[in-house]
Amino acid sequence: MMHKNEELAPPPGVWRTIAAGFDLTTKHLWLLIVPVLIDAFLWLGPRLSSRPIIEQLVSLLPQDPALSDISAQMLELAPRTNLFTSLSVPFIGIPVFMIGATPENTPLPVQVTELANPMVWLGLFLLFTLIGVLITAVYFTLIAQVIRLQDGQLALTVPQFIKRATTTWLKLLGLGIIITIIGLILSIPLMIVAFVAALFSQLLATMVLMIGPVLIIWLLIFTYFVPHDLSLFGHQLQLAVITSTQLVRLYFSPVLGMLIVILVIRNFLSTLLILADDGTWLTAVGILGHAFIMTSLTTATFIFFRDRYILQAEKQRTIKQQLGN
Repeated sequence: MMHKNEELAPPPGVWRTIAAGFDLTTKHLWLLIVPVLIDAFLWLGPRLSSRPIIEQLVSLLPQDPALSDISAQMLELAPRTNLFTSLSVPFIGIPVFMIGATPENTPLPVQVTELANPMVWLGLFLLFTLIGVLITAVYFTLIAQVIRLQDGQLALTVPQFIKRATTTWLKLLGLGIIITIIGLILSIPLMIVAFVAALFSQLLATMVLMIGPVLIIWLLIFTYFVPHDLSLFGHQLQLAVITSTQLVRLYFSPVLGMLIVILVIRNFLSTLLILADDGTWLTAVGILGHAFIMTSLTTATFIFFRDRYILQAEKQRTIKQQLGN
């Protein structure tokens, strides 16, 4: 009786999906515009350095030999910090090359403004994060537009596109607030337990404190496809969270494989480009290459999500038909 359900073809594997992402991006190279512009701004645009704040923070640390290496690294990287990099939100943000320490040598002189007030730094960080989430929503909606066209659907009109990107932005902000609140709720009892555990073993206390970040990482993995659902289908946030959670649960191994492949490629590519960066205009080539590869991988995650979403919808439709008969 379930033979119809079994006849549904399995979705393409991780590597075929990645290949499809590269193919689709090659046909729509204009998708690179957003990450290239952000990277170009971070490369040659004005910078907001956090050097004074980092130096103040280091001066407040206890004079412990165990912290000397960390303090030295912080002071070394302090002049290369740029608060504008917060335009790329961690985990889901625009995949840019200049996300870490900004390069010291550039083909053109750049203006550097140092921030000494922590409250000003915090306010600007929140502002740039809000803007970064908005840019991410636009970027994801552009990719979703390409996916819609590939599936033979009508493209969103300009008003529809603006509405979709805006609602996606607001929903992503809501998701971020929820995850932040969950993190705070988890951290308070864990800190209390860790304090008690530290009376018996420092190692045990460290392990307790690690529970919180591990749980947050799992939460991020299970909600990874929420932006894809919001920008592609425009569902409500609650439904998008449920859909993402279900797909990750049903296809956990492929999802984890996809995320690991993307993480490895991104880190390897960033390391390679940093080593090749010589402070000349050749950095522009690295920016273009990074934008193409990372946009292709992002497009692949959309294809990955779409294929499995459609497959699950077909399975549910088949089951309903069989129950109706």
